[in-house]
Amino acid sequence: MTAVAAIAPAPGAARAPRNALTLASYVAGTGFVLASAAVLAAFFAIRAQADSWPPNEINFDEYLSAMLSATMLLAVVFAGWASWAVRTGNDRQALAGLALAAGMGLAFANLAWYTGTHSGFGASEHAFGLLLIAAIAIVTAATLSAVLFALVALLRTLGRTALPDHELIHASVRYWFLVAAAWFVSPVALYGLTSVK
Repeated sequence: MTAVAAIAPAPGAARAPRNALTLASYVAGTGFVLASAAVLAAFFAIRAQADSWPPNEINFDEYLSAMLSATMLLAVVFAGWASWAVRTGNDRQALAGLALAAGMGLAFANLAWYTGTHSGFGASEHAFGLLLIAAIAIVTAATLSAVLFALVALLRTLGRTALPDHELIHASVRYWFLVAAAWFVSPVALYGLTSVK
């Protein structure tokens, strides 16, 4: 009985700050941005040392890179719409924006999978393949976590009987912006600028 009383929190004990989730989203999103930037730095470093870049047998489809960028931009636009709707007090539009951002995130992940599996090369064949597949994997993981975050915010907000959880929606939107930053510093997104040596 005493052990249970010792574990139970005191009635006046302070709860964890509500902005801890926002801080966690910043830390995770920044981690993905830094990982993408590291892959991009490796891409330029190896490119500077290579005789031909990309390798001669590579025929990477730049159209897929452009479509991935457009899909990510749409996800960010919908996330921004959700943030604007929360600020103006329109909770239904905020939820619609989050749902559409999650849908675009799933479309991005699907297209990223297609790009990686239909590239015509693997990660073990050469440095170019390793860097592009690593960049796709990092941003796909970030995007899927952003989709999960948006769905949690959506379901928790729908499940509330009182006011919607605006902090959770804002944290999800901020995380989407960091995921987009991780994509736009990846070598796949910048392939059109870096493919010609």
